[in-house]
Amino acid sequence: MKYTTEVIIDRPRADVIAKFEDPESMKAWQPTLQRYETLSGAPGQPGSTMKLVYDEGGRTMEMVETIVANELPNEFHATYETVGVYNMQKNWFTEMEDGKTRWLSESEFKFSGLMILMGIFMRGAFPKQTLQTMQNFKAFVEAN
Repeated sequence: MKYTTEVIIDRPRADVIAKFEDPESMKAWQPTLQRYETLSGAPGQPGSTMKLVYDEGGRTMEMVETIVANELPNEFHATYETVGVYNMQKNWFTEMEDGKTRWLSESEFKFSGLMILMGIFMRGAFPKQTLQTMQNFKAFVEAN
């Protein structure tokens, strides 16, 4: 499953990227994130990995982020893996003439095992969740 989402953030790209790169700010715009820890490599650099732990309605979900490319302020690509789910997320940040920032995100999900059924039956939920997370980030940046 592959889809694209986009938000326009009413802040200059430098402000957006400063918040995007700060792991401490993740909890402000990812409300179910409980903790994170670097597993390997220099944080934010290609090849580095980080474990993210979420509380999804009382159920703990752990996922591993692997940085594929970090060419900020222009783009940032990473994979996110958990049991039965692989997600490649490519992000581009474009500075607009009016001082706003366009965030374009392309997500590709691959499912295995029992998660294949979730991918089929909850197909529409994935783009909605991605867009909600992006809107949370937008609100966080615009308020701070």
